[in-house]
Amino acid sequence: MGFAHATSAVWLGEEAREIVHHLKYEGFTRLAAVAAASIAQHASPPPVEATLIPIPLGVKRSFERGYNQAEEIAVALRKIWAIPVAKDVIRRFRETASQTSLTPQERVENVNAAFRAIHPVTTATNVAILVDDVFTTGATLSAAASALLDAGWREVHAVTFARALTFAVRVESQC
Repeated sequence: MGFAHATSAVWLGEEAREIVHHLKYEGFTRLAAVAAASIAQHASPPPVEATLIPIPLGVKRSFERGYNQAEEIAVALRKIWAIPVAKDVIRRFRETASQTSLTPQERVENVNAAFRAIHPVTTATNVAILVDDVFTTGATLSAAASALLDAGWREVHAVTFARALTFAVRVESQC
């Protein structure tokens, strides 16, 4: 994984899945504040010099949806953590298939080299915090983190609203 650490606020259970669905596909952008508050409650506060960087959508998906749910969450986190959001630091320069029905290996292949960092690092600490709605296999976050590290960011972390793992894996990880 290209990122140093990732924190998810909740497991992707029934209620969290509904929040993500409404935020992502039905235009309930106000739910980004709920997701951000939950992330802030469960993640360590970042250094004030860090930069929040939302996972970008492809051009087609962005046009269809009219907004980026990760960007909405990042903007809401900015209000809580008082650190900047950089929306144009990284771009998804090729369209990728939806990850929802792909196997873990297919997810890695789907997003491999899909991101490019387009601006040089300008922050004093070079610490990026990627923001997304759901962490499933980490393929998207890893691909984005690799692009940032290639562009010169010293450290990349990630925060997401929900973590998707099967119940059996969640129980096993608690033991």
